Amino acid sequence: MTGSHHPVRFLRRRVDASPARRVAAAVALALDVAALVSLVVLVLSRPLHTLLLVVWAAALLLSLLVAVTSTGWRHRLGMLGAAVFGVALVLSILLWRPGSREVSWQAPVTIVLAGAGAVLTRSVLRVRPPSGGVALAARGIRARGTPVLIVNPRSGGGRAEEAGLCRLAASMGIEVVLLEEGADLVDLAEAAVRAGADVLGMAGGDGSLGEVASVAIRHGLPFVCVPAGTRNHFALDLGLDRDDPRQALAAFVDGEERHIDHGVVNDRVFLNNVSLGVYAAIVEQDSYRDAKIETALAMLPELWAEGGPWFDLRFDVPGHGRLDRAALVQISNNPYGRQVGRREQLDTGELGVLTVDPQRLGDLVGLTVLAAAGQPERSPALWSWTAASLRIDSSQHRISAGVDGEMVVFDSPLDLRSVHRGLRVLVPRGTRVGLAEQTLGDGTAYRALFELAFGLGGPDR
Repeated sequence: MTGSHHPVRFLRRRVDASPARRVAAAVALALDVAALVSLVVLVLSRPLHTLLLVVWAAALLLSLLVAVTSTGWRHRLGMLGAAVFGVALVLSILLWRPGSREVSWQAPVTIVLAGAGAVLTRSVLRVRPPSGGVALAARGIRARGTPVLIVNPRSGGGRAEEAGLCRLAASMGIEVVLLEEGADLVDLAEAAVRAGADVLGMAGGDGSLGEVASVAIRHGLPFVCVPAGTRNHFALDLGLDRDDPRQALAAFVDGEERHIDHGVVNDRVFLNNVSLGVYAAIVEQDSYRDAKIETALAMLPELWAEGGPWFDLRFDVPGHGRLDRAALVQISNNPYGRQVGRREQLDTGELGVLTVDPQRLGDLVGLTVLAAAGQPERSPALWSWTAASLRIDSSQHRISAGVDGEMVVFDSPLDLRSVHRGLRVLVPRGTRVGLAEQTLGDGTAYRALFELAFGLGGPDR
């Protein structure tokens, strides 16, 4: 592609833009402009209606706050208020028009336009993950060397079996080892290395991936992630296709090696994050995996009243001093970026640290609500920074932590550090690692849409 001119940059490389994608970008821009015009007209023509919507929305939020921070009759009153004001808000948006019995569709049309523009923008700007695992197998192309894939058949409700992962891997010359119930995952990986494995892969959840990756790190071997768990957060940041774990098998055959960071907490490797404080109590609940926000909101008042070890975490905050009553601390392997739960890069050599310093229960609830809305940084109780290492003390001899979503109990204190590019990862050829590489354009979403729609962009850099 040297010397060619494609409309959108993908970091320092060019990304080809099909005519269909360019048309979709132009349509997305048009929808956004139409939604903005409709909103301005709505506010100017119906200021009282707009003010009423703001009042209903504020009353709804206040009722929800009372409901999740109270018990007994106050809780019931808050739930009733939330239901009443929620219905009033919806009816005001859809039906009410001052001085007229006619149904007004201006507000819902504005909402539909804005929603359609957002959905189309997300679709247009997303860089699709590469595929190839199934195609390579169909062409009879087999893996090189002595690769071993450990499969947890119970992860993700049996995703590996549903996808026919073991059968496909075996047909590609990959040795498959099933994790039996009660077996030690690290022992299986070590046994595979002793038997001559030169590539280690894991098909399972995020917690399982970290354990096998630690063995690969110890022996200097490349590691392959196959997303067969429930959430697959690590696979998402790696740029893998989480909907079809079979495509990740291409890494064994024609993989590109990337050197990325990994974290260490005491002696344990983590790939995503370590969470401490109230999270350690919440994540133990059976309901947490399927209803994270609801479970957190239900438990916060009780945990706040109880106090105890969940709030006994002490460490230094740059520019702030010693913090000795943190409610929640999350340390991520590379900092999270512009999208909640997504990392821009996986090779910065730094940990991302987020901590909550609440002065009252409402701070915790507010943060939970903001996190659900994708805006946690707006909470005044939230502190964030980056560091190569961090020590966390406690008066407790043992500290419970969520490590890549798995509960682990450590001796106090905790020493966390980032190991810069300490993990060799094999990914299918063409995979874009990190959010910064997975999004078209090198500016805002609207700038990227504009460049794509109108064919802008300079020569290769």
